[in-house]
Amino acid sequence: MLYPLSIVGFGAAGNLGCASHPERGRARRTTTIYSDTKLWQIVTRTRASLVYAHRVKFKQCAAGTVGIEWELQVVDPQSRDLVSRAPDLIKSIDDSRIQGEFFNSTVELISGIHPSVDSAMREMRELRDIVMHEADTQGLAIVGMGVHPFSHWQHQTLADSDRYRRVVDRVGEWGKRQIMIGVHTHFAVGDGDAAVAIQNRLLAELPLILALSASSPFRHGRDTGVASQRSMIFQQLPNAGLPPLLDSWDAYTELVRKMRRIDAIEEPGELRWAVRPAPVFGTIEARIADGAPSLVDLAAVNALTVLSIERIARELREGDVGPMTPDWLLRENRWRAIRYGLDAEIAFASGATRPVVELLHEAIRDLAPLADELGAKDSLEQVGTVLRRGNSAQRQRAVDRIGSVAVVDHLVADFRS
Repeated sequence: MLYPLSIVGFGAAGNLGCASHPERGRARRTTTIYSDTKLWQIVTRTRASLVYAHRVKFKQCAAGTVGIEWELQVVDPQSRDLVSRAPDLIKSIDDSRIQGEFFNSTVELISGIHPSVDSAMREMRELRDIVMHEADTQGLAIVGMGVHPFSHWQHQTLADSDRYRRVVDRVGEWGKRQIMIGVHTHFAVGDGDAAVAIQNRLLAELPLILALSASSPFRHGRDTGVASQRSMIFQQLPNAGLPPLLDSWDAYTELVRKMRRIDAIEEPGELRWAVRPAPVFGTIEARIADGAPSLVDLAAVNALTVLSIERIARELREGDVGPMTPDWLLRENRWRAIRYGLDAEIAFASGATRPVVELLHEAIRDLAPLADELGAKDSLEQVGTVLRRGNSAQRQRAVDRIGSVAVVDHLVADFRS
């Protein structure tokens, strides 16, 4: 879910997911509509959907605005285990930018619509401070890794949502095992064809984003041997993982139509791809990143994502694009990022490989002019910070070789930093 309706409005006059005037920063606050309801439910109830039987409409808006979703988990400071206290926090805070998620141990911080990553990060710091203060007041703590180091899914409770119950009904126990969190980055693009074209090209960049963000080496108190156990869990859901290569918005619309016809999905939001168009917001949404334990990690992954999308968009407009990366190689490099994180070697069709860290240092250099232009300079600098100190998976393993209370203490401190 992006942008609670009390921030962006809903209906003919609302700016849902993109700002008409990017320079204004955060969107205005309005009266909340269905404050406890996901967007897809409102669309269904009002029959005002952007999804029709024959075509998915992509919200038209000025390209270039940014939105961030930051998922976090609530822990007991004594046991360090997850606790189902998110509803208590959300009720006490009473801010529509702070919402619940799949499990009652999860809170989600949702930015407004911003003209730049640095601007969005200022709001995320504000929201972090609000949640941290209320958690302190209630004797709780907050963490942001992709998967809790030792908490068991059997001990968690689902949020009271028909949508979440439908997931569990469809996939069975795997739905209940989805005790993991991530970062979702939205970037407004001009139209549906642009979103599909950017999605295709961004697939080659996803391993860099995932390697940088990898923060889930432990599960159930054991080292899983991978840097992103979240990715391994999430791919068990239908329509998760990498999207198919599509050649136009019409092809995307046809795919959605066919999947709805066979009852594979009810609406496009159930396509849980690592990157996808978000037609109701007029954005492309990158969803591959593991949970961000700190503001530094959050800024780094959002800067890398947004600037990569903008670079690809400009190359497409100028016709300056090379051949597509083969599907098999996209999947191989995604796996390498899952397995090895920042220690991964990224493969190329020529047969050569290069360290992902080397590619990320090149990305910092190549994207710096865009960062200066688009207001992402401070956030891009945090990519270098993560590379110097290690991603969260590396930092957690430096604390302990098992998912222990010491690792949780490290993550609590990381969030507060």
